[in-house]
Amino acid sequence: MSHPIDAASDRTSRPRRPSWSGRRKGAIASLVVLVLLLLPNVGPILRPYYAPSTSMVPTLVAGQHFMVSRVAYGYSRNTFDLFDLPISGRWPDWQPSRGDVIVFRAPFDHKIQYVKRVVGLPGDRVQLVGGRLSINGRLVPRTPLPPASDPLQPARKVASYRETLPGGVSYTILEMAGDTGPL
Repeated sequence: MSHPIDAASDRTSRPRRPSWSGRRKGAIASLVVLVLLLLPNVGPILRPYYAPSTSMVPTLVAGQHFMVSRVAYGYSRNTFDLFDLPISGRWPDWQPSRGDVIVFRAPFDHKIQYVKRVVGLPGDRVQLVGGRLSINGRLVPRTPLPPASDPLQPARKVASYRETLPGGVSYTILEMAGDTGPL
């Protein structure tokens, strides 16, 4: 005796693919979330920046665009440009480490932003001695590298070094000039 095929159970036993409109809604929702996360001046996680000068060459070239994590050291009252958060201090209170490249606002004008490398930590004494970086009275070790092109005058060669901070973080620097005086 033959049994009739149950069409309803046959349909439910196969995995259903989302409809075209369902996939489109999912893609749109993902795009909206991505835009909100990356939205300049508001994005809570990442923000696009650019290197405004040659001060970080060769790590960053003037005009180079890069993304900055807004959560790396926690949030503060001034994390966002369009509004202030109702908190004091930093939450959570994560601290930068030597070698981190950070973006921060100038204390005298919050419209100006700097891109710099952290070389000293609270309590450290940081100096330039004869054009060399000194931390707590000790010159930071550096290894000579082949000469590099001056970013402002590419035909001109400048000294290049691999500098190593206490704790082992190292990076390349270009020696554009000698002692530039007090910081």
